[in-house]
Amino acid sequence: MKKQYPILLAVWPYLSFLTVLIPAGQHSPFLWIACILATPVIYIINIIYVCRFRGEGAFYQMAFWNMVVKLCHIPFYLITALIGVLLLLVMVVPAFIFASPILVLMLTASNYLLMAVTSAYGVSALVRARSAGVVSGKCMILNIILHFFFVLDVASSIYVFCRMKKYRRAGQDA
Repeated sequence: MKKQYPILLAVWPYLSFLTVLIPAGQHSPFLWIACILATPVIYIINIIYVCRFRGEGAFYQMAFWNMVVKLCHIPFYLITALIGVLLLLVMVVPAFIFASPILVLMLTASNYLLMAVTSAYGVSALVRARSAGVVSGKCMILNIILHFFFVLDVASSIYVFCRMKKYRRAGQDA
């Protein structure tokens, strides 16, 4: 399995966030534009990778990377949630009355898109595990649904990985 795709997905939000923290005099707007343009490319590459990955134990590997990437993103989501709260608190300043809700909506949309892309790993793991007879249809559907709700997606990714690990271990013991 090529590890560079999920690893890049795990660190990309932090790398893109750093471009915002660099003072304007230290870089050109090119850095921001490059980051904005690279984001959908990285997301699409990861989705294609998830769809095309084949091999023995593919569902286990997908479940593993799903859990790892989602756990890596927790601090990023907490930071963006804090920024969102701060933006809503500064709405008392006239200049932020209109800008704050728009910025919060943009943060929320970008966070949800990131969560959906990382969930592709979990959905792939679940569909593959279902076709291998590792999970039931009901378990697959429930966990796929959970993968599209904040916080529940992390809990589901941990559950799915543990389930796949248990199955993998049982298969090795046989």
